[in-house]
This record gives sequence, structure tokens and C-alpha cells, in this order.
Amino acid sequence: MSVRIVVSFLIGGLVRVALFYSGWSPVFQRRVEVSTPLNSWVNVEEGLYLRRKGLSPYEGDTFHETPLLLAGAEQLTHLPVSILQALFILTDLLTAICLAAFAREAKTFYVIT
Repeated sequence: MSVRIVVSFLIGGLVRVALFYSGWSPVFQRRVEVSTPLNSWVNVEEGLYLRRKGLSPYEGDTFHETPLLLAGAEQLTHLPVSILQALFILTDLLTAICLAAFAREAKTFYVIT
């Protein structure tokens, strides 16, 4: 991996850390540009709340994840917030690494100049 890509990932990670610890985090959690019903942690928390109250999170139109993810998220809520945030950041960086690798591989199949 080139130094340029590593620096880009480090900057992206630092920006994410800064956003977590700034007052902007709640603003971004509600923006449709970066958070959808399929990837919103707020919706996962709501699904967990409904499940804990004995209600099905799947009856309404709030929760769109699988039961396996709901069970995994239940375990994640027992972690300290800082570890949970670090896990989200590492997942984002891993996704960025995978996308960069896929894009690099796609260049071999398509003529992209």
C-alpha cells in the first residue's frame, strides 16, 4: 500500500475521531446523507429497546436489520462508549481499505486512465 493511501486513511481516521468527540456527532447521526435506516446506530438502539420491552422490533418500519445483527448489537451495548466508537472507526477504515483494494483490482479489468 502506498504512503499516500496510508496517509489518507490516517487522516480519515483522525477526522472520524474528531467528529466523535466534537458536538457534531448528534447532528451527523440524523443526517440522511450519512445515516440511513439500514446503517443507523440510532435505529439499532431503538430495535434493542423494543426487544427489551418485549415488543417485536420488526412490526413497525423502524428496524431493518437481521435478528443475528440485533443479538450482536446487544453484546456491543455492554462495551464502554469509547471502545464502541473505536470499533466503528476501525470498521470504517477496514471498509475503506477493502474499497481501495477493489478499485485497484477493477483497474486491471477496465481501461481507466
